[in-house]
Order: sequence, then structure tokens, then C-alpha cells
Amino acid sequence: GTAGSASVVQADVGTETPLHFQDSNIDKSYEWNEWKMRRDALHMADIKRKATSTTQTALSHLRRETETQVYLPKDIATSTTVNKGTNPPRLKKYHRFLRGEPQPMAVAEICFDLKPGRR
Repeated sequence: GTAGSASVVQADVGTETPLHFQDSNIDKSYEWNEWKMRRDALHMADIKRKATSTTQTALSHLRRETETQVYLPKDIATSTTVNKGTNPPRLKKYHRFLRGEPQPMAVAEICFDLKPGRR
């Protein structure tokens, strides 16, 4: 080449616009629902109104009550090997002679004695 000529350097350059921009100022606690914001505000006001109370003193700090309630086993057993029930005898009344040949109606009383263990 010639001493006085400058060589030209060429390069391919491209730019691209992103399809979805990444916003860096997204507020995670943003709420669009006015009713939810009202509910949350009322809840916070209710919590601020309430006060907690403690019964611990300097002597009881980091201590625990050691009282427990215990049901001791009974000395006398209540279950027996004898099966007893409280089934009283059942009385049933039946009307007789309502069908068939004409006869005077009569009432039959039957006592069912239901003892446990018997069938």
C-alpha cells in the first residue's frame, strides 16, 4: 500500500429492544384492592388497641410451674366377670280376633323377659 492512506475498519453492530422490560421499581407490598386495604387497616388499629400483660416477676423469670394434675389409679376394680344388664321385662299388647270369623275382640298381654346372654 501507500504510506499516506489510512485503512478503514468496519464492524457489524446490532441492538435489540427487549420484548418485556424488567422493572426494578416493583413494590411487592402494593395492594390494589381498597377493601383489603381497609380490612388490613382496621386489623392493625385493633391490634394497636390491645395490650398484652404478663404475670412474671423478677423471681419467676425463666422458671416454670411444676404443678401437674394426675389421676391416680383406683384401688378397687369396678369391672366384674358377671354379665348383668338392666333390661326390664317388656310388655306387649296384641289385639286378637280382628280378622277371620266374627268373634269378640280380646287383648293378649305378653311379657318378654330379655336376659343378657340368652337368645
